[in-house]
Formats: sequence, C-alpha cells, structure tokens
Amino acid sequence: MNIKIIIGYVLLLVCLGMTTGCKSTHNPIPQGYSGGTAQIDDTYIKKSTGSAEFFYVGEVDGKYIENAVAATNRASYGQGMRMLAQGATRKVPTQSMKLKLVGQVHHSAPVGYLFNSGENHIVKGEIVFTPIANMLYFVKGTLSTNYSAVWLEDMEGNQVSDAVVLDASKNTNEETVVVALSAGVVNSPKIAKALPEQVDQKTESLPESKNTLYKNPLLKVNEGMSEEALQKYLGTPDRILNHDANFFTSRPEKRELYYKSIGTVVLESRANSNMFVSKVHMVPNNERDGLTEILSTADSVKARHLGQRYFNIGLYDPEALDIMAQKIWQHKHTADGHLLDGISWYCKVIGKSENGRYAKLLNNVVSDKTVPSKLRRHCKSPAKSLQKLAIGNTQQFEPVTL
Repeated sequence: MNIKIIIGYVLLLVCLGMTTGCKSTHNPIPQGYSGGTAQIDDTYIKKSTGSAEFFYVGEVDGKYIENAVAATNRASYGQGMRMLAQGATRKVPTQSMKLKLVGQVHHSAPVGYLFNSGENHIVKGEIVFTPIANMLYFVKGTLSTNYSAVWLEDMEGNQVSDAVVLDASKNTNEETVVVALSAGVVNSPKIAKALPEQVDQKTESLPESKNTLYKNPLLKVNEGMSEEALQKYLGTPDRILNHDANFFTSRPEKRELYYKSIGTVVLESRANSNMFVSKVHMVPNNERDGLTEILSTADSVKARHLGQRYFNIGLYDPEALDIMAQKIWQHKHTADGHLLDGISWYCKVIGKSENGRYAKLLNNVVSDKTVPSKLRRHCKSPAKSLQKLAIGNTQQFEPVTL
C-alpha cells in the first residue's frame, strides 16, 4: 500500500478518536424535559495493552456526545503505548431519536495504526431508535476484515435496534442499515440479521461439558458497563472492596463487587466520576458447590491455579478459608515449587478476606525462620493487615497437626 495512503488513513482514524477538547458535549436530555429516561452504555473489548475494539454512541440527533473513546483518550494521555480503556454512559429521553453508532479499533498511539494497517476496522452509521423507560441498553458489535457491524442490545443480550453493517462480500465500502424484525426486536436465534452465522459470539449454545462458565450471569457483563447498570442487572453485591487511587503509580480508584458463587467484577474510575467495568472474574460451574472438596484434594499444580483464581475472585466462606489456612500450615516447609506458589497465593487470598481469625496463623508463619522466605514474604503483608482486624477476643484458627 502507498505510504501516503497509509499515513492519510492513520490521520483519519486518529482524528476520529481524538475528539477530546475539539467539540462541545451535548446533553441528550432536552432542557425542561420531564418524561421517562433510559440508559445507554458504550462497551469495549481489550485486544492488547495498547488497543481495543470500541462500540459507542458518537452523536444523538446529529450532536456530539461524550463517549468511551474520548474518555479513553483523556485517561491514556501521557501513557505512551499504554491504553487505559474507559467506558461511558448517558441517560436518553424515551422519544424517537437518531443515534450515530460507531464500532472501531482504537490504539493508544498513532504508530499503532501503522503497525496494524490491515486491522484498523471501523463501521459507523445512523439509526433511528425509541428507548423504553427505565431500560438499560448497550452498544455492541463485531469487527473484522470481511464483516463489521454495530447495534444496540438489552441486558439479556437481545438485539433491540437496527444494525449498521459493513459487508465486504457485497463488494462495497458503504455501510448499510440492516432493518430489525417486527417491533424493533431481534431475538437471539435471529441475531443473524446483524451477525452472519460464522461470527456467532454466543457461548450459551455450547454444551455445559465444553464450557465451564455456562449459564454464569457474568457472561453478559461487558467491559465498559457502568456500575449503575451492573447493579441493576446483578443486584446488590455480597461484598464490596474499595481501593483508593495512587497518583504516583497511576493506579486508578477501584472497586471490587463480589457476588457469591458467580464471581467478582472489578470497576475503575479515571476520566470521570463514574465507575466502569474493567475486569470480570468468574467462578467456573464445577467449583460453585464443591470448592471445599476441590481445595482439600488439590495437588501442587492445582493449588497454585486455585490460589491465583481466588485471589482475583475473592473468597469469604470460612469453611473454604479454613482449608486454605490448614494447607498453609501443613505444607509451610514444602520443597515443591508449585505447592509453595499455591500456598503463597493462599496467604494473599486470606489477607484479602479481611478475616482476623487467621492473624495468629499468618504471624506464626512469618516469624518462623525455617519457613521458605518466599512464603514468609507473601504472608507478611496479609499478617499485618489481619492483625489490625483481630480485635478483642476474635477466635483464632487453630491448625491441626497431621
């Protein structure tokens, strides 16, 4: 490809993405409006540390609105090749409106477009849509060389709007609007109106034996989803952990929402006051009801995998934590590298549980100089934090000597 064409294409994509500071932001809710409202969230899919696929509302009735790409650009400013992907959400009135939907590959730096000149897919177009009061909608899509599309979905994954489609098989570079079926709703089996069969992204169709995350409601939680939408969908979490931002390490404000038996959702806030989903850690089906047995029988490699997984997910069940604590004590002198990794993760899991019941155990491990330094190092910080929580007559866990 001619270098001038490549440079021109790069500049076009950069201009499309770098909207921050170039336009005033429109509020879709008209002044004095007193009718019902709905909510539309942008979504994204991280592809690497420096790029992601974004699906967003760019304009409402021809006027530019805040979107996920603009928020990402602000958050990523000064980070070089590192992208700090962000979400965006907005309230809209329950009346007919024109929405400009965009699906695009976006990079943190212009050089990313050059290095991926054949993969910078973009599809954009205008649809007419009438929201229903109090409903949650999400901009979803698919991007590829042969077929790209963007549309709106509801919380159940149903397509609820026409789709803007760019289909290379039809030998055209023009986006077209694929009209939805009656009532403006295309149910899951008929999603081919927006998605060709070969691009089916639904995991619900897989047999449970081939998909350990089958039926987990977190499958429908998208990166970029707002905290408000998340809690409307999943309800109040069983536990919330808040983590303050750190300016010196560029760590954002974070919140972990723990839902027993299904997993944990991590939300971040960088570019604005809202929290948006950045990661989802799901509990596999085969561990939902039998985790205590799995922990009891786990070999060294399995212990390491379980430790890593439940540090991300979080674990607060005393019976399961007791098993982890017993394993730490039982194997604290192990020479097995995998098992040592596993029980080191167990220390971190117990620390994250914020259960002072295990303060004495971890302190004993840390103070025992015959214990490998790696295990003592990983138990040190959890031991300190739990010591502060072991108030008064907190009953301490007593390991069984085997």
